[in-house]
Amino acid sequence: PVSLVSAAPWVLPHTVAPSMGWANGDTKVTLSGFIWDETMDLELYLVFVFPYDIPEDPTLPEEPPLRVSAACRRLTRETAECLTPPAARPEGVSDALLELDVVLDGDLHTFEMPWMNFSYVPVPSVRTSVPQAAPKDGGTWVEVHGGPFDARIPYWCVWLPMD
Repeated sequence: PVSLVSAAPWVLPHTVAPSMGWANGDTKVTLSGFIWDETMDLELYLVFVFPYDIPEDPTLPEEPPLRVSAACRRLTRETAECLTPPAARPEGVSDALLELDVVLDGDLHTFEMPWMNFSYVPVPSVRTSVPQAAPKDGGTWVEVHGGPFDARIPYWCVWLPMD
């Protein structure tokens, strides 16, 4: 059952940042916009809801979505942080709707947050880079081959000195 927001003596978060991360999980996300009294005994779990594919055979029942909880820790009166679980489909782009499970005075309340979601992107791998050597002072353009690379993500290349 989904509780109404007005039933809770605190306010739900309005943002999650970042809103995307690697498919293998462990992206640190911050929930912001809480109003949450510091004396409250509140446990928070960010729930990632992965929809299942609709079966190709219409006679087969549709499976319920996969719900994966991530425990959150309070940072301030208005923020909490959680680590993302791995994506349901680590090999491709995957989106999860976000819900919040709140344990307040021993009672579990689930809140849908349709304004927030999290996008997973596949972890890229580098096959080669050209050129394979360059001056230490920098300024050399480098072409990187591999992938998959996502245009929404800034990538940084770091080369370590060879001994």
